[in-house]
Amino acid sequence: MRVTSALEAPVAHGRIASPSYQWIDCPICESSDALKRLDVLSDGHGVVRCGRCGMLFLNPHYDADSLDRFYAPKEISVERVWGLPFDARSFDVAAYDRSGTARDMRRRLALVQKHVPRGRLLDVGCSIGLLLFEAQRAGYEAVGLDLSAKLAAYAREVVKVDARVGSLETLSATLGRFDAIVLWDVLEHLPFPGFTLSLINTHLEPGGCLFVHIPNANGLGNAWKTWASERGLRAPEKRWSHFGIPFHLMWFTPATARRLVEKLGYEWVEHGAWSHLRKEAAPGLAKQLANWPLEKSVRTSYFWFVVRKVAEPPAHRLVLPEALRV
Repeated sequence: MRVTSALEAPVAHGRIASPSYQWIDCPICESSDALKRLDVLSDGHGVVRCGRCGMLFLNPHYDADSLDRFYAPKEISVERVWGLPFDARSFDVAAYDRSGTARDMRRRLALVQKHVPRGRLLDVGCSIGLLLFEAQRAGYEAVGLDLSAKLAAYAREVVKVDARVGSLETLSATLGRFDAIVLWDVLEHLPFPGFTLSLINTHLEPGGCLFVHIPNANGLGNAWKTWASERGLRAPEKRWSHFGIPFHLMWFTPATARRLVEKLGYEWVEHGAWSHLRKEAAPGLAKQLANWPLEKSVRTSYFWFVVRKVAEPPAHRLVLPEALRV
């Protein structure tokens, strides 16, 4: 079924005035020919699945301008950092070191160190710079990017790391090459993940590694909610709520992620899952026992994967999509 026609459901514009939408091809197959429309939501978003590769994504979704307007109020959402007001501009290292967040950052860095023990590291979507802080401690030359001027300024001025404001696309010419690039909870937000992953490839040294963490469409809870949403078995306000609409545009599984990256000059190295339970200070034994098989089978709500650069990306994937041109 080719999904190119106008929406057949009424549109209630909801949280932003007069949004506009864009249609995209399957990011893996680069075609709309095999897309099957699963649902059309009252706010205008459509949920589709590619019949060839199984990729699940929003089509149509808010275009870049509408997404910017939707995200804009979120810029000032950070109010406190480890008990202190954000505006106090204070980084309590001792409090951070005791936190579950510190354990999470060190777990991420340990994964990087396993494959890239030293060198230059780029964190795309660095927020307030905590992974950069841990990377600097471990001896990496670490650079971060974030779209939020507020968060990048906090990282730069308070956490004392090299955090720059802007997207990978706008800052690409200034970055150079890296031994490791981290893309944590970012890929699901991108309308053209193939383009971004190809651009990242050009910034990796040969043999360098990319580390990605994304929502798992094959997670036990997410897979059940998708099945129920397709069949109209969830309440209207809950239907596709696990999709993170409109923030999350792409919904990968380990299989679809692997199909995409292997087309772009990467070698699949490994993948796995860490539950949010690991961030708890003292999770109970019952929780740990229940969570263990989900991590082992990669059926948690999120998963991570590691890929290595083995070839340059295909040239057509490095052409900036028209929707991203300014």
